[in-house]
Amino acid sequence: MSTSVVDALRKLKLALTNWFSQAWRSFQKRMTGPMPVVLQPIRDLSDPRLDEAVQVLVAAFKENEVARAMIGGRERLRTMMHTAVVRATVVGGQLWIALDESDRVVGTASWYPPGSDFLDDDAQFNEGFAQFFAELQKVDPAVYDWWFTGLLPKYRESSKKYFSTPEDPEGGKFRKDNWNLVSFSVIPDLQRRGIGRQLLKVGEDKAKEQHKSCCLETSTDENLKMYERLGYRLLGMEHVDGPPGHPGYDQRILIKDP
Repeated sequence: MSTSVVDALRKLKLALTNWFSQAWRSFQKRMTGPMPVVLQPIRDLSDPRLDEAVQVLVAAFKENEVARAMIGGRERLRTMMHTAVVRATVVGGQLWIALDESDRVVGTASWYPPGSDFLDDDAQFNEGFAQFFAELQKVDPAVYDWWFTGLLPKYRESSKKYFSTPEDPEGGKFRKDNWNLVSFSVIPDLQRRGIGRQLLKVGEDKAKEQHKSCCLETSTDENLKMYERLGYRLLGMEHVDGPPGHPGYDQRILIKDP
């Protein structure tokens, strides 16, 4: 083989190596870097994307111990519970979704702006939670009782402990005067791609414009660290006993100041 042919092959090999290297780096960047999404609110209960939003929540909370406790480990109630959350948010708050390039729902955020609160009226409750609780009471009365004797009283207790003032001894006014994140999810295979950060900024930016705080809760140390990196501060942690047959958990209460 002539020297010129050998040199040409070497140059071709080098060019291909460089090309594959650049292509691989580009692929890795796409797979690990921020993912471009379009954020949109859902304002209509007939919007077909509501079902997609529910499935994102189902997938995101599949292994979450708190979500499992809330349904007593009964998987058939999982979709019903998350459906109740998104429909209540459309009625009383702001449900935001993240869409990928193919218009697939890949993330959700249930924000409640000042003047509103999660399930503070019958209209929200009757969009799914009435049916969920009726079914839960029928199939697992112990877990149903836990919601009303354990979980919800603990929520009110933490509001009183961390948000009460002489003018508002129960602490409910602070939550209703600020932005509250009730539910937040990204499909598992796209987490840590910046989608969640963009969904958080929807409420955070509006809160900043209005000189309001953002409030949220989380049950995991991993999420606590993430929120703290994003400027949230921990107000405190409250232990919530689980329903019969399920472990308890520690609920962390966080706030982001304007």
